[in-house]
Amino acid sequence: MLKFSPDYHMLSGLCETLGEAVSAGIPVREVFAELRDSEMEGTVKKLYTELCAYAESGACLSECLNMSRVFPSYMIRLLAVGEMTGHINRTLLRLSAHYAMQDRLRSALKSSVLYPAVLCSVLLCVLYVIATEVLPVFRGIYAQLGADLPPAAAAVFLFGEGLRSAGWVLTTMILLAAAFVVSLLLIPVLRTRMSAYTMHLFGAKAKRFRVAADICSVLAMTCSAGIEPAAGMRMAAELSDLDIRTKISSVADDMESGKKLSVALIETGLFDGMDVHYIDLAVQSGNLADVAEKLAERYTERAEVIFTRRVALVEPIAVLILAFCVGLMLLGVMLPLLGSLSVLG
Repeated sequence: MLKFSPDYHMLSGLCETLGEAVSAGIPVREVFAELRDSEMEGTVKKLYTELCAYAESGACLSECLNMSRVFPSYMIRLLAVGEMTGHINRTLLRLSAHYAMQDRLRSALKSSVLYPAVLCSVLLCVLYVIATEVLPVFRGIYAQLGADLPPAAAAVFLFGEGLRSAGWVLTTMILLAAAFVVSLLLIPVLRTRMSAYTMHLFGAKAKRFRVAADICSVLAMTCSAGIEPAAGMRMAAELSDLDIRTKISSVADDMESGKKLSVALIETGLFDGMDVHYIDLAVQSGNLADVAEKLAERYTERAEVIFTRRVALVEPIAVLILAFCVGLMLLGVMLPLLGSLSVLG
């Protein structure tokens, strides 16, 4: 098993390449062979070599990716649905767009966090030097003048003394943080997992729309292939996490017991009322496949918009925090200075 985790950019490019090859009627094994020959020596070349061997043994695309054990389970499951319904090309193009969107959002998140993080690190270093080296000088001035410290200045001095006494703790924390950053840079698997966790953290609110998009996409493919919507819902359930999977499976159970698709969907809380009514009309008109595909695109766009808005809030919030820290630092310097001048006056 290769210790390798492809990033979003690689996944998007691979899905797009495979989609174009499938559209042109090129066998998957030839695509993997060409990708293998185009790579220099390294982990990626070994990965394509394994995939090519799996394909030559007669395994389908989803089985090849599953046997390599380096690709996301979401990608493998959706490909399996595409192969089952005969819409592997559409599935690959959807996956390519999905991972391209994830790559854009990750880049936006990185650019929003990196600049404030660097400023914050520099500011903390300056604050530490001022609190431990500069402020004690003012305390000596007060002691020579025989004056009492102002309450605010006394609090700042106590803070500086606390930092100085805990210097080894801060040093250890800084070294651990530096080691963690270096590990992220040098270990691709750790970097990918951290990126996925961050994307999940910032995109938690958009999860509902992403799940709804997956359901609509699977419904579109299964209906086009002549598969009943209840069976399509069971396929869609396999793409989701365990908590959501139960809700989606219950939709299939309700439909098999005679409940309408629109009624079962509204009970999950994943779809808006207007969209459920749209689906109901599509079922009555026999146009569910086209309507489901349109809704999948709409929910995908809404999920991206929500995530983008949340990422856009990171930088201004970080700037506000930095401004607050700068204000504290200035007060820590100016209050003792003003107190010294008042004593001298």
